[in-house]
Amino acid sequence: MTQLYVMLDTNIIFNPNSADQFFAPDISKIIEDPSHQQLGIQWVLPRMVVFEREYKIRQKAKHVISAAKGMPYLYGDSWVGDIDAVNQRISKHATLELNRRMFLVRDCDTARVDWNSLMTAAGYRLPPFDPDGEKEKGFKDAIVAETFLQLCADLPINSEDSAILVTEDAMLRKNVESRAPHGAKVLGTVDELSAELNFLVSDIPSEVAALLPDRASALLSTVDNTFWIDFWERAHAAYPQILSRNIPGFLSVDLAPKFFSGPSFLKKEMRRVHFVTRFLFARTGKRLATPMMTPAQIAFGQMGGLLGALQNSAPQASVPAGAATSPIRAQGYYGAGTTLLTADTPTEAVQLPDAVVTFTWSADYKVKSATKNHDPVITLAQPRIESILGGELVPVQQF
Repeated sequence: MTQLYVMLDTNIIFNPNSADQFFAPDISKIIEDPSHQQLGIQWVLPRMVVFEREYKIRQKAKHVISAAKGMPYLYGDSWVGDIDAVNQRISKHATLELNRRMFLVRDCDTARVDWNSLMTAAGYRLPPFDPDGEKEKGFKDAIVAETFLQLCADLPINSEDSAILVTEDAMLRKNVESRAPHGAKVLGTVDELSAELNFLVSDIPSEVAALLPDRASALLSTVDNTFWIDFWERAHAAYPQILSRNIPGFLSVDLAPKFFSGPSFLKKEMRRVHFVTRFLFARTGKRLATPMMTPAQIAFGQMGGLLGALQNSAPQASVPAGAATSPIRAQGYYGAGTTLLTADTPTEAVQLPDAVVTFTWSADYKVKSATKNHDPVITLAQPRIESILGGELVPVQQF
């Protein structure tokens, strides 16, 4: 199942109106929304955010501790006046809230941090550090950035798994966006997160689905060679015989791309749409030309089997160095034997059945809703081969 990781910064979960509420109501509502369950979301907090959130609650509790110490007759035997006991209660409260929502708390692996780059950014006040020289802000944000980027780096290669960081900090967002890999996303508000999740879980409207095949076909016409190289390597590995250039009875077989069928929409998964397409290859075989035989040759051909055997057993003459000849195992005039193929040897081209490979592929999907005067604006990008479904030989297709 596709896994979506959503990492939250402190400013997203903090509720200024509640001293001891670990998660603000607006983000809690999104986390607990049952309609998002099908997305397979793994909610994540960096360890640094947990520390910072507990620290803010501790700060809010200071006046309670101070008041309790000033009322020994009321609170003398209570833990309320004991700062260590209060801090333990806060940590326990945080753990219970995280466990109840099945959060993953992720540590930053310090061994994977480029400390030279981080120190340079701190010295020159580069993102995520605040450019205001009067403020010493940015180290906690840098650790959050490193934690998120390490999460992205650990996602399986060529999978649909993706990650989202939600933060209101502009410098942190700028830093992560400049370094995050494709598939990672940074959002700035709870509302943006809500809109993104609603998009991911939504179905494609019928008017948009009707336009997708044409957009997908246009995308396939402009993809770079990397896409087709991946397709060919996978197709040849799955169906080596169908796409072979060596067939008994032929000197060689030429495979030429012919055309691909119009993509058919399969499904939408997260922010990617999937299609199935058939790719046709024209196959032309090259073989020794069959000569026009005289009656004498026809009669003499009855001895083909014997002479062919003699050809096979006779020693072969060595090919002169530099000569444009090569010994070819072929069906000669006198049966199976070894023939010297030269530039003057007559050959003929034979149209063979087409090879068809069916494959699935996907692309990033964005859509701008239709207006009164315009159709929906669909953007497809970053195509990727998903699988090879089948391969077969079919009669020559005309187009």
